[in-house]
Amino acid sequence: MSQGIYFHLRLRFPARESLSHWKEHVLLAQREQLEPVPGFGGIDMGDDDLLGEEPRTLPRNATVGDLLAHMQSELANERGFVEILQNGADADADAGAVVAMHGFLPDYDSYRDHRLPMIYAGAAASRLGGEGSVSFLGPADGEWVVTFADFTDSAVRISEPDLQDLREQELTERFGGIAVDDVYRAWRPARA
Repeated sequence: MSQGIYFHLRLRFPARESLSHWKEHVLLAQREQLEPVPGFGGIDMGDDDLLGEEPRTLPRNATVGDLLAHMQSELANERGFVEILQNGADADADAGAVVAMHGFLPDYDSYRDHRLPMIYAGAAASRLGGEGSVSFLGPADGEWVVTFADFTDSAVRISEPDLQDLREQELTERFGGIAVDDVYRAWRPARA
């Protein structure tokens, strides 16, 4: 992978109806839950994201659903690649719900804009008993971005591990076996 910051959000909900409730959660309402979490202070840039000061892309009362719509439209069409997958209505009802979203952010500014809103979405899922992760990995301005946020119904963990400390097996598990290089090769021609 030579350009673009890969992002991957994967969340599992205990019940399918939790998915619609999750989409109604206000993103900024999750901030209070995250402020005491070790690692949050290192990624918190105040109002420098999609929900920040004027001009902002999303309103301050934006919901998870608003973020998903933004990711599918503006980002996907103009500046990056995004794919959102949800298990369908024909899936086993006892299996709950799964949302997976992945793609590429074209540069560091886009990463900074999307990082906290996506982590807020993960925190909203954990409030509904969901669990999963939001991950960012890729080159930006001559350095590598590595940010991981992991959610359970009882805990949130945020880390920015050193690239040299990452192991292929850990990344394969984190990204659900997705071949990031293959995704990048498919995305790259679409940007041209």
